[in-house]
Formats: sequence, structure tokens, C-alpha cells
Amino acid sequence: MDNRLLYYNYDEALRYLENRLLNMKQGSLKRSRLKIVAKPVLLLAVLKAIDCGKITRNHIEYDDVKQIYEGTFRKFFMQAQQENLTPMYYPWYYMKTDEFCKLAWKNGETTTPAQGEGWIKNM
Repeated sequence: MDNRLLYYNYDEALRYLENRLLNMKQGSLKRSRLKIVAKPVLLLAVLKAIDCGKITRNHIEYDDVKQIYEGTFRKFFMQAQQENLTPMYYPWYYMKTDEFCKLAWKNGETTTPAQGEGWIKNM
């Protein structure tokens, strides 16, 4: 699949992106089956980081977003009925399943699930 945005019609592009966002894969809490809000919160944190100038190019560093992600998650986790803060390394790693981003690993591609923040930073 070609991951480039192929639309010059902005209304059509907006509909395409809205559809991708609405159909984003999200984990759920085991007991209540409520969706975990970590991926949408990560996307919101990236947008906030762009807005405040921490991200200025098409390259997102983990540390540039982490503090914004945690603050944003704290605002929404009660509303979303989440019990705990989802560490950012989970949505960071699993965003690739929705093809929102491509992870550029230092040590080549990996299929091992995210094991922690240090693991994400060193891969």
C-alpha cells in the first residue's frame, strides 16, 4: 500500500483521515471492555508538540512528546474510565498497526512487542 496522501481535494483528504481515525485499532480494558484511549491521546500529544514548536519536521522523537502525552492522558483518563496511565511506549509501538507512522529502528526492524521505554529508545 502506498502511504502517501494522494488527494489534492482537501475535503476528500479530510474524510479519508477522519475515517482512519474513527477506525483506529484500540485495546480495551478486560473487565469493562471500554476502549483504551492511549493511541488517540498520543496523536493529540503529537499535534500539541507541533503546535508548541517541539516538533518542526517530519520526525518525531519519543522524548519530545512524552511529557505532553502524560499531561494529556491525565486530563482524559478519568473521563474515559481508565484505571491507570498507559505508558507511552505502548501506543508509540502499536501506532504502526494503523499505519499512522513508520518506526525507524536503530537496529533494524523488530517484531518483538514493546517491552518498556528503555527498549523503545534503544531499538
